[in-house]
Amino acid sequence: MYTDFRKDIVDSGIMSKVEIIPVGAPLGESRNTVELDDNTNEANVEIAVTTPKFTMLGVSFRDMLIGALVAVGKDDMLPVLTGIKFEWSNNEITVITTDRYRMAIGATRKESHTVTVGEGEFLLPRAVAAELVKVLPKKTSWNNSEHDMITVVLVGRDTATIEYGDPGERIVRPVRTIDGEFPKWRSLVPTDDMLSQGSVTFASYNPAYLADVAKIPHWKDAPVRFRFTTNLKPAMLDYVEAHNGVKWDYLIMPVRPTR
Repeated sequence: MYTDFRKDIVDSGIMSKVEIIPVGAPLGESRNTVELDDNTNEANVEIAVTTPKFTMLGVSFRDMLIGALVAVGKDDMLPVLTGIKFEWSNNEITVITTDRYRMAIGATRKESHTVTVGEGEFLLPRAVAAELVKVLPKKTSWNNSEHDMITVVLVGRDTATIEYGDPGERIVRPVRTIDGEFPKWRSLVPTDDMLSQGSVTFASYNPAYLADVAKIPHWKDAPVRFRFTTNLKPAMLDYVEAHNGVKWDYLIMPVRPTR
């Protein structure tokens, strides 16, 4: 959507130049900066409001959904935890889910061919994610052409669109996002220094949660790495190599053993 707010923003002193995006410009196209003054020719300039969005390989997006669903909350009394948190900036996308007892974190790598516009975040309902897993491609088929790509656009406070499918017959699906504040997850993730200095002599973990690490997308026969800090902090499990351009960390809280 284009709007002319040139005079208002210049008169207010908030800014004296804006980024110009050509009409119909593809995602990620470079932008020009134009100085604004009373002599600017309005007939030759259109000011675009940048909408946060990203494009990536459909198989990478599908992997993100599959891995995130492993740790998504099932308790509808805590609706924020029943969603998949998406965050993006600087051509990197991160997804996070937690049910309070474990956490899955997936981050894109260059193999996902991710391009982001602006910074954005939203919570995708788990039911929508499960439906998308069924319809999105399981592998690339057109050498990373438009056929293989998916585009997600944040079009409002509580709405996003997900675009995928064959060129000329693209499906654009509007999705109502979950309204709420996701936990401050970054402070819960142990740093490499904490993991390298960790010392655990004894710890117990839910066996079902341990088995679920196999549900996170990974290459066949890839070993699982276990890392620890203390027996009261979460253990971090991961596959060393990214799968389809997505690298995963999986955190599990210890449990108190019963005697």
